[in-house]
Amino acid sequence: MTWVQDGIYAAGGDHLPSRWSEFSDQTGIRAVLHLCPGRPAVFRGPVPETFLWLAIEDEAQAEPDDRLLAGRFIASCLGRGLPVLLHSSLGRHRIRWAYVAYEICTGTRVRSARPPVVRGSVRITRMKRPGKSSPSRWRPGKIGWSPLTGAGPPEENRMLYPKGIFVGINPASGRRPVRYAALDNELRVIALDQGDLEQVLAFVAGAETSAVAVNAPQSLSKGLLQKSEIRLQYNLPAGGSRWRDWRVCEFELRRRNIRLHSSPSRNKTAPAWVQAGLRVYRRLGEMGYEPLISDQRRELPWRIETQPHAAYTALLGHRPFFRGSLEGGLQRQLVLYVEGLDIANPMHALEEITRHHLLNGELPMDTLYDPENLDALVAAYTAYLTAAKPERSAQVGMPSEGLITLPSGELKTYYA
Repeated sequence: MTWVQDGIYAAGGDHLPSRWSEFSDQTGIRAVLHLCPGRPAVFRGPVPETFLWLAIEDEAQAEPDDRLLAGRFIASCLGRGLPVLLHSSLGRHRIRWAYVAYEICTGTRVRSARPPVVRGSVRITRMKRPGKSSPSRWRPGKIGWSPLTGAGPPEENRMLYPKGIFVGINPASGRRPVRYAALDNELRVIALDQGDLEQVLAFVAGAETSAVAVNAPQSLSKGLLQKSEIRLQYNLPAGGSRWRDWRVCEFELRRRNIRLHSSPSRNKTAPAWVQAGLRVYRRLGEMGYEPLISDQRRELPWRIETQPHAAYTALLGHRPFFRGSLEGGLQRQLVLYVEGLDIANPMHALEEITRHHLLNGELPMDTLYDPENLDALVAAYTAYLTAAKPERSAQVGMPSEGLITLPSGELKTYYA
């Protein structure tokens, strides 16, 4: 491994991914920019906290949007205090363009790297250290996002990301980070990260994203189930009081035995996580993302409401195990793997639960995702299905109050 500057390291080859667990423990590095043509290498061990894969073989294949993506990714990691590893499966020398892109994105004048200095058996490449200028911060505008600070005119600072990606967002309240995942057209995970709302929206705004799915209600209850004509549509007593405060889409799921919380009718009584979700939808609307209505299907991009527990129920055909349990995590990751997402097969981790590991207090679960990441991934997969394979998605509810989209073309009347 080569030290490039404080917080940035470079490496190449297949050895490091195979020893990732040991390497990560020794160095404390949790962020990776990975270059590998075809498909990403398998990093064996704990899932990197922040990971970006680009299917680029050498610098000649790096388009301007790839360079800006790489540069902004590195700047974002350093801005959060995360040391970042620049890694290419074809050799460390293939990664230098990404560091140059980082210098450009942070406004540092790019100079040629000094000749390598050999110290013993370690080959150290000295590069110019960037100045103290911080990466641009971004705020929402009427159409997209505009830079607050940064070198060069706005068109040079624009954040560009791969076209045709599908994003899932798991909102959070308070100081908890917002989790998000992004899939490409081949269901490869191109981003699985966390950050504050501004960082997440900056990622979405810079991309030509086809659809964004959010794991939160997009509106409060408007009391539609208090109206007699609507209650009669669902075989509810016209003057009854049950379900009166529920949104129609939430009632649709609950009557199918999918358990979930109901949305309040007033913002003051809404839980913090619901209010956080409403802020996400509001900001997405300002950025030009339209709500998806399946029978209208407006022009992309779309914003979609989904519900992770209901999404996994629809995929499995029955209610899943408890979300926070080991079996619940295995089950959720396995169904995503079976659906075709390019993620680790959780059965391999299960096979490692041996007598020896149990007696020694070792459970090799590093390849398993935590519940928050699994929720973000299923939201991204739902966004993918609605745009790429609409026949495999379904919506419940009424457009005037908000529709919940699920990753199944046909919903059961009851889920055991």
